[in-house]
Amino acid sequence: MIDKLISVDIVDEMKESYLAYAMSVITARALPDVRDGLKPVHRRILFAMHEMGLTASARFRKSAAVVGDVLGKYHPHGDVAVYDSMVGMAQEFSYRYPLILGQGNFGCFTKDTKVELTDGRKVSFARLIEEEKQGKENYTYTVDEKGHIKIGKILKPRLTIKNANIIKVILDNGEEIKCTPNHKFMLRNGDYKEAQNLKPKDSLMPLYIRLSEFKDTKPALVGYPLIYQPQNKEWVFAHHMADEYNLNMNKYVRSRGRVRHHVDFNKLNANPDNIKRMGWKEHWMLHANLSKERHKNDLEYVQKLKKGREIFWSIPKYYPTQNLIEISKDAYNNHKVFKVEFLTQKEDVYDLTINNTHNFALASGIFVHNSIDGDNAAAMRYTEAKMSKISSELLRDLEKETVDFRPNYDQTRKEPIVFPSSVPGLLLNGTLGIAVGMATNIPPHNLAEVLDATNYLIENEDANTEELMQFIKGPDFPTGGIAYGYKDMLHAYSTGRGGVVCRGEAEIVEHKGGSFQIIITSIPYRVNKSNLIIAIAELVQEKKIDGIKGLRDESTRDIRIVIDLKSGAYPEKILNYIYKNTQLESNFNFNIVALVEGVPQTLSLKSILSFFILHRKEIVKRRSIYDLKKAEEREHILLGLKKALDFIDKVIKTIRASKDGATAKIALMKQFKFSDLQAVAILEMKLQKLAGLERKAILDELEAKQKFIKEIKELLASPKKMLKVIADELKEIKEKYADVRRTKIIKGGVKEISDEDLIPEKETVLVFTSGGYIKRTDPGEYHSQKRGGVGVVDLETKEEDFVTILLSSSTHSDLLFFTNLGKAYNIKMYDIPEGRRATKGKSIMNFLALNADEKVTSILPIPKDLSKEKEKERESLMLVTKNGIAKKMSSDSFKDVRRSGIISIKLDKGDELISALLTNKGNEVMLATAGGQSIRFKESDVREMGRTAGGVRGIKLSKNDEVIGVDVVKKDPDGKQASNGAGKKESSFLTMSANGFGKKTLLKEYKVQKRGGSGIKTAKVTTKTGKLIVATVLSGGEEELIAMSKKGQVIRTALENISSLGRQTQGVTIMRLRAGDGIASITCV
Repeated sequence: MIDKLISVDIVDEMKESYLAYAMSVITARALPDVRDGLKPVHRRILFAMHEMGLTASARFRKSAAVVGDVLGKYHPHGDVAVYDSMVGMAQEFSYRYPLILGQGNFGCFTKDTKVELTDGRKVSFARLIEEEKQGKENYTYTVDEKGHIKIGKILKPRLTIKNANIIKVILDNGEEIKCTPNHKFMLRNGDYKEAQNLKPKDSLMPLYIRLSEFKDTKPALVGYPLIYQPQNKEWVFAHHMADEYNLNMNKYVRSRGRVRHHVDFNKLNANPDNIKRMGWKEHWMLHANLSKERHKNDLEYVQKLKKGREIFWSIPKYYPTQNLIEISKDAYNNHKVFKVEFLTQKEDVYDLTINNTHNFALASGIFVHNSIDGDNAAAMRYTEAKMSKISSELLRDLEKETVDFRPNYDQTRKEPIVFPSSVPGLLLNGTLGIAVGMATNIPPHNLAEVLDATNYLIENEDANTEELMQFIKGPDFPTGGIAYGYKDMLHAYSTGRGGVVCRGEAEIVEHKGGSFQIIITSIPYRVNKSNLIIAIAELVQEKKIDGIKGLRDESTRDIRIVIDLKSGAYPEKILNYIYKNTQLESNFNFNIVALVEGVPQTLSLKSILSFFILHRKEIVKRRSIYDLKKAEEREHILLGLKKALDFIDKVIKTIRASKDGATAKIALMKQFKFSDLQAVAILEMKLQKLAGLERKAILDELEAKQKFIKEIKELLASPKKMLKVIADELKEIKEKYADVRRTKIIKGGVKEISDEDLIPEKETVLVFTSGGYIKRTDPGEYHSQKRGGVGVVDLETKEEDFVTILLSSSTHSDLLFFTNLGKAYNIKMYDIPEGRRATKGKSIMNFLALNADEKVTSILPIPKDLSKEKEKERESLMLVTKNGIAKKMSSDSFKDVRRSGIISIKLDKGDELISALLTNKGNEVMLATAGGQSIRFKESDVREMGRTAGGVRGIKLSKNDEVIGVDVVKKDPDGKQASNGAGKKESSFLTMSANGFGKKTLLKEYKVQKRGGSGIKTAKVTTKTGKLIVATVLSGGEEELIAMSKKGQVIRTALENISSLGRQTQGVTIMRLRAGDGIASITCV
């Protein structure tokens, strides 16, 4: 019954309760103490292990025992929290200096060691790795925690350690197993024992397999594998175990039927994916139909039937499966250890993973533990732990009353509030924690650097953060990598907050034949390697990155991710993209928050070290007081012993005259003025102390103790000496534990590297086909030939496809794509994949968002710095349509072309844009038509217009004629057109017709006209030559012609081999074409 109700304000109550809860979480769970760098759970784990005697020199104990001790005595917050913390403290990729040594996840076998598979095969680790790459799933036998043998899926067969020490375990059945000395073998009682600790006659957990016989079951199940279950002492069908696996994995339901059918009709294959349930009738019909087919087509089968059903079903080799094993029906061996040999040679070793049970069956018929590298830790019942050596530095002098203790959660024991910690643990291993309303994120550091900085601060207490960073260069992550930006680090260390860019290390390796690989050898801190690999794979699958043909993880204890690149890919560009779009580059955000006297504070580098030095002063002071107290107690006893030895005869007489020990003690205290402690020590003194050497030892010890007491008192009286003791201890620890820095520090920040910066600038040839396929090719792919040659095949086109555009430019050029609909698009030349001469290329639809009826008719390469170099000349673009319409536009109109394209010209109905060219003031434009007409006019005749304008007439066309070629006649630096001056070739107009005829005609034969006229004849067009296909202006600097046919035939010939002829001529044969072929395009280089 409630006597009285108290009214409270809900807002005030929530505030008080929330603050109480928040402070509880902050101080009791989430934040570390600045003095020892530990959160309560980590401190309690180490203290419990200390009480259990699990020092670095002790034997390992089960992790479950440690977790139970921590839970029962100090940290009642669930076993998961405690065990996960233990695992982190043991992981070399989590802690820069692991505080716990763990085992149970390590140890491996040589690659020829074979595993017992459920499909009846005995397969080596090398073969398992190969089959996993091919996508095959394999299963083996495993033992659960209750001792029952079950089926488990094999995960991640892999190389774990290169060049490892090897041990050989020989069993009594003659089987030999080569593995690392620390690999664990399962004993018959379910415990594990390392290979190096196995003794002759140790009984191992066996796997017994045999084939079923008539006496075991009904005839229909004769010849099936049986597995012996040691707990139930019975034989169980392997395919029934596979069925149970499928039911547990929800692959099907029990009501599907009662028959367990072998999908491949191989009764030795008990793989879960080979077993399915079905009804009796369905199963009978399946076998009936199979037998019916065999009766018709398999004479051997018919003959076997004559010998009887019993013989037939008992011959496993008949079934259509390769590499079947022969399972012995004989009595089984004891599976005991016969001998263990330590070998001198070293080999690469391998392992695999079985989830949950973490053990598997070898082909030799025994069970062994598996590695769990890269996976979640094994269950605590399978792993073992003890403290590492460096943990002793955190606990050093704990027993000397150096820190205060407090009652545990149930007031039955006491635990330390903080550890004495002789090293700045907060900086060594860092921490990550989320509290209520706040968080902490502190990176790990190099021990030698931290201790040097601490000593410097001891000697120079006014030192600033910048001075301390002479020693602490930056974070030192356990996973290595690279950290960038001195200024960012200085800011973070000065204020306690800031971000630092971190990258994994990667190198580009070139192999013979010009192929490239990217090898990633380290990853940023707290980045999951598997997730990183998946992220890279997804970029490839989503076609966000091109040029990767292979990706695999070759990591052992060291990181090694291999990326194989396609031919022609730019490795620097791909690596740069991976950095930008995956966690291979990530930020580490400093948030240095820790408890200072129980209150959360944001700390600088100097303040962390200052608080640590204050802590060490207190520890050294309390330790010295404790040592002084013990030394004075011992001195007091030694003085009593000395006095007793001085009066030894009287002392002996007094003792002999006493009735008992208590009476003797009182008599000694009364007669010689001994204290209680001294009297007890004298009575306990052995007669051997009366010897001369023993007497001297007491006097020497007394002298040493008095000297020590004097030194301790001087130490306690001198803060300077106390600091020297701290510094000397730090130097001693540095000598013992110092190691090489793992993370590289780059003072400069990460440069924003564009793809263009990573791609070499070189001349390249772009090929574009009528069917919309595009590629770029190295000009060196084509060797020079005489005119009239057959040429070489450049690319394999479809029969109806042919090349329409062939041009050369720099890899750094912008490419403006103009389409028949008058739209313009823009991409970089290097974004087009490089292909070999005979490759088809890729569809332009992969790069441009074209409409269904839209086709690229012209591609204009714009050099990288063209607008900057020729700012005064004010560049323009000249666009010409099929119907002879010309339009001039400023090149600035195409600086920012959106992905969906922009309108470049307004077209009349039935007209199409065929060409676009760069032109400058003073240049002239030449147009050529299919009918052999041409016109030459000044570019100034066409005024500059906006993007949506329609243009003006460039040439007047006759009926059924159309413009096929447009080019610019450029002025010389002196403002004149190309002339036949000394040492200079004359400019000319090159034309080629459909049937391979071509010629050069001097430009001086073409007079400059006004735009809009009918022009003059440039070539004689006949049925023999075919219509003109291409025309281009030669300025005199070109040396070679590359011509391509519709069927991909290419010829490269010197221009000087092509005759210079008059306008009225038809030209000479430049390329001999095969039947049905025709000229598609030309380019001059």
